Amino acid sequence: MPLDEQMTTDCGCRAAGSKLPVSLTAYSVVGAAAYMGGSTRMTLTTTVMVMETTGALQLIVPIMLTVWVSKVRQSLARSSELAADEP
Repeated sequence: MPLDEQMTTDCGCRAAGSKLPVSLTAYSVVGAAAYMGGSTRMTLTTTVMVMETTGALQLIVPIMLTVWVSKVRQSLARSSELAADEP
């Protein structure tokens, strides 16, 4: 089943007080992209790879945002580690 179809019929879950369905597949894809983007610190490459692999164009904005946030967070953590190592 393609990811687009699976995302609409994923679990039938709903967020508390919301009429919007919660897609566990979408959360998994976005989370995996964020992890990969933070560990490699390659935002555009990660976004393109995930989009080409899944084919879920409706996730382009969440993937771009989470990959960018995880890259920035990882870069800040790395720079603070390097600053702490200096005598």
